Amino acid sequence: MKFPQDNSSKQNSESKESSVPNASFNWRKDLRRGIVAGLFAAVLFATTVLCVLIVTTLFARGTSASVAPKQTLNNPPTAQTPLVQRVPSSTPPSTSSQAPATSAPTKPVPTTPPQPTALARSYYSFVSKVSNLCIDVKNESRDNGTPIWQFNCNGKDNQLWTMRSQGGSYEIIGKQSGKCLGPARGIPGPGANMVQSDCVGGKDQLWNLVSRGTNLFELHGQSSGLCMEVAMASREVGDYIILYL
Repeated sequence: MKFPQDNSSKQNSESKESSVPNASFNWRKDLRRGIVAGLFAAVLFATTVLCVLIVTTLFARGTSASVAPKQTLNNPPTAQTPLVQRVPSSTPPSTSSQAPATSAPTKPVPTTPPQPTALARSYYSFVSKVSNLCIDVKNESRDNGTPIWQFNCNGKDNQLWTMRSQGGSYEIIGKQSGKCLGPARGIPGPGANMVQSDCVGGKDQLWNLVSRGTNLFELHGQSSGLCMEVAMASREVGDYIILYL
């Protein structure tokens, strides 16, 4: 015998079973939303903190950069003070450099008096500026007509000379021989060889000194006006002394 089933109880049980899964699903959904919201809040907080740190760092750099120019502005005065101190050290050289300029004109003035003062010495040597060799009586001879040449300076008597004043001109007399310098055979022409011979007071044996600088002189013949020089401006030992223009 079959009894009619109670469908209401069956439906109630089905509705209970269907409501349980829905409740669990909603709970999980809410949990996920909470987690997402929490993560978003955490990210937002971290971003805010990072922005604050960045702004703070930029502000700190900005203040330090703004202070730096003030320090550099204070530095130039200290850098300029040595420059001002160097100016006095540079001014003395300018005054000292002016001193030679004022004394320079005075140097030529003594060049003419040196003739008597330099000639006050008993004996001295004639040295060629070109060859740096001395006027020398050949072979240390004492004979008349012995030629004069240039030779290595050795301080011997045949290279030493004295000058005897003769009315503003001078006789050049060898220490070794006591003879005077003059042109060969007494003919003072261009190219004439210089020799030693007895002093006779002739014009061909008289010489004028012309200053060409400190301790530099040219020997000009009084009668000819020609200069005593080394032939061909030679630098060789043994080349003769002649008269030339």
